[in-house]
Amino acid sequence: MCCDYGFRSNSGRLYQEGYGQIPGSAWDLAWNNFAQEWTALRRSFRYDEYARIAKSNPPQGFLGKVSYAVGSAVVDAFSRIDLWLEGRRLFSPVLPTAVPEEVIDKETGSITAECRQIRNKLQDLKLSNKAVWDREHAREAAGGGVETPWFVRGVYLPLCVFLDVAFDNRPIQRFWFLETVARMPYFSYITMLHLYESFGWWRAGAELRKVHFAEEVRDCQVTAAWRILSYP
Repeated sequence: MCCDYGFRSNSGRLYQEGYGQIPGSAWDLAWNNFAQEWTALRRSFRYDEYARIAKSNPPQGFLGKVSYAVGSAVVDAFSRIDLWLEGRRLFSPVLPTAVPEEVIDKETGSITAECRQIRNKLQDLKLSNKAVWDREHAREAAGGGVETPWFVRGVYLPLCVFLDVAFDNRPIQRFWFLETVARMPYFSYITMLHLYESFGWWRAGAELRKVHFAEEVRDCQVTAAWRILSYP
C-alpha cells in the first residue's frame, strides 16, 4: 500500500484480514494495543513528527498558532524527559518509524516513485476552516438547516470549534476523528432496535438493522483507511 506509513500491519491494519478468527482476551488485546500506541506516542515526541505536519500545513489563525506553540513546548518537554529516562535504561530505546517493505523499491532501496507521488499529493491536501463555516451558513440560509434542541447544539458548536483548533490544517487526522465519531450512532441504532425487540415493543426492525449494520461496516472500512493515512 503506497500510503501505508507502517503504523499497523496484517489484521491490525486491514479489516479484510482475520475473518472468522476468535480474538484473544480483552486484556491481551488492550495490552498489545497499548504497547503499540505507547511506542508510537514516544516516537512522535522524540522525532517531532508534528513538525513535519506543520511544515506542509502551517497553523492558521490566532488560536491555531497559539495551540501549535503550546503543543511544540509540550512535545519538546516530553522529548527531553523520554530521552533522560531512556538514558537511564528506564525506557527501552525507540527508533524512527520503519518504512514498510511493500513500498520499498528493491533496486534503489528507497520508497517507490508511485508511493512518493501519492505522499506528496497527501501533503498538498488542505482544508479551510473558514470555507467549512461559510458552507454551513450558506446551507442554513438556503433553508437546509436542521432544527435541534438547544442542549444538542450547545455540545455540537463547541465540538466544531475544538475540531478547528485541534486539527487545524490536519485534514486527514480530522477526517479520521469524524469517522470514528460517525460510527457511534449506527451502533446505538442497532442496540436500541435489539432492546425494543427483546422487550417485545417492536418486532419489525430486522431490515432496518441490516441497513444500519451496512452503514457501520462502511464507516468501519473508511476509518481503517483514514487511520493508515493519519501517521505520516
